[in-house]
Amino acid sequence: MMVSQLVPVTNISIGWPDTQLKHSNSKWDLIHNIVTFLCERNEISNEVCKKTILDVNEREKSMTTAIGHGIAIPHASITNLKKPIGACIILKDGVDFEAIDHEPVKIVILVLLPEKDYKKHIRTLSSIVDLTSQPNIKEKLLEMKTPQQVWQEICNFEKSPVI
Repeated sequence: MMVSQLVPVTNISIGWPDTQLKHSNSKWDLIHNIVTFLCERNEISNEVCKKTILDVNEREKSMTTAIGHGIAIPHASITNLKKPIGACIILKDGVDFEAIDHEPVKIVILVLLPEKDYKKHIRTLSSIVDLTSQPNIKEKLLEMKTPQQVWQEICNFEKSPVI
């Protein structure tokens, strides 16, 4: 699945925590806020949302999802989810995600995937890693001022030939 399909413009937000009611000063607060953001935009019930927060936290407790260079990809498999959904959050200030390079995370792409669809799970995470491993992508995304610009930059990457 392409990242632009996984993360529509409506699931992109820039400038957290200023744009959110809850201050995200830890990765746990941030995960809670992003999952809530994603649930609200995808009409996911409060009950399922609460369980999803626990599932993403459990995954994060097993091993950090920070991949270095200020990027994290928290994710979890969710029962009864019909298709993968994701959010891209650009943070104003970095959050400690216990990354191996110790760099604070400023770009979070949180992904919820259907349970037991392991092939799609791997392909989806792989497409995100492909995107985030491109030279200068972090800098480009951090410069964007609107969700539309972020989404367009993702689309531009997906259209460009891989060298």
